[in-house]
Amino acid sequence: MLFKIAMKNLLGAKLRTWLNVFVTAISFFMIIFMSGMYDGMREHAKQVSIDTEIAGGVYWHPEYDPMDPITYEDAHSIPPDAVAALAKQGQAVPVLVSQASIYPNGRIMPVVMKGIVPEQNIVNMPTQTLADHKDSTIPVLIGRGMANYAKLEVGDAFIIRWLDVNRTYDADEGVVVHIMDTENFKVDLGQIWIPLDRAQAMLAMEGEATYVTYAEGLSVVEDIGNWIPRDVKYLIRDMEALIEADEPNAAIIYIILLYYNSFYFCST
Repeated sequence: MLFKIAMKNLLGAKLRTWLNVFVTAISFFMIIFMSGMYDGMREHAKQVSIDTEIAGGVYWHPEYDPMDPITYEDAHSIPPDAVAALAKQGQAVPVLVSQASIYPNGRIMPVVMKGIVPEQNIVNMPTQTLADHKDSTIPVLIGRGMANYAKLEVGDAFIIRWLDVNRTYDADEGVVVHIMDTENFKVDLGQIWIPLDRAQAMLAMEGEATYVTYAEGLSVVEDIGNWIPRDVKYLIRDMEALIEADEPNAAIIYIILLYYNSFYFCST
């Protein structure tokens, strides 16, 4: 009986029924779509960071703060034996970080210079292109965003100036050997990548590193001295915070949609 009465009212309302259904469907579609979009953004950003930068996690030098370039000058030492053993086994890759300046086309640009093992396969970056360079100039790998900002192409040469461990400025010529397409701006904008052994020689920091990224699936090793282990959750906290900060805006949109939906029902 109730079903028949409901069907009679729905069919009797005719156009108003379908308008109500349409408005309700649009409202719930937008709510579900935006909720899924935020979840998708979070998972995609997390996966891109793991793929290109974090892998299983990172061991940091105790003085290292990636958000404070001033710390780079002191954030380097020979990795602990347990961490160095992982690197020798191909299960981790050390990275040496320093400040530098480049002079593309007569302009000066501050950059973060990072030395990495060209043959590594821990993070998804085309570092193998650094191993193919045989000239005396410094092979440089950059991202597409950095290339556009500095107006550089493959084969372009420029001067790189750096400060070594003895606080002596030196300079040499670098050449772009590859431009990588990456969605992770943290390995792209304002950064140049060069072979680790070349960076260690330039900075007079033989065998030293700033941080070591280890492969996925490995547990945190013990006896790492004062080096600091950082897991994936810690390293993506900034992206999580950025997305969470924007979610209240989505909640306001949800409320507006539901309000207008209920208002439309009352008016009809």
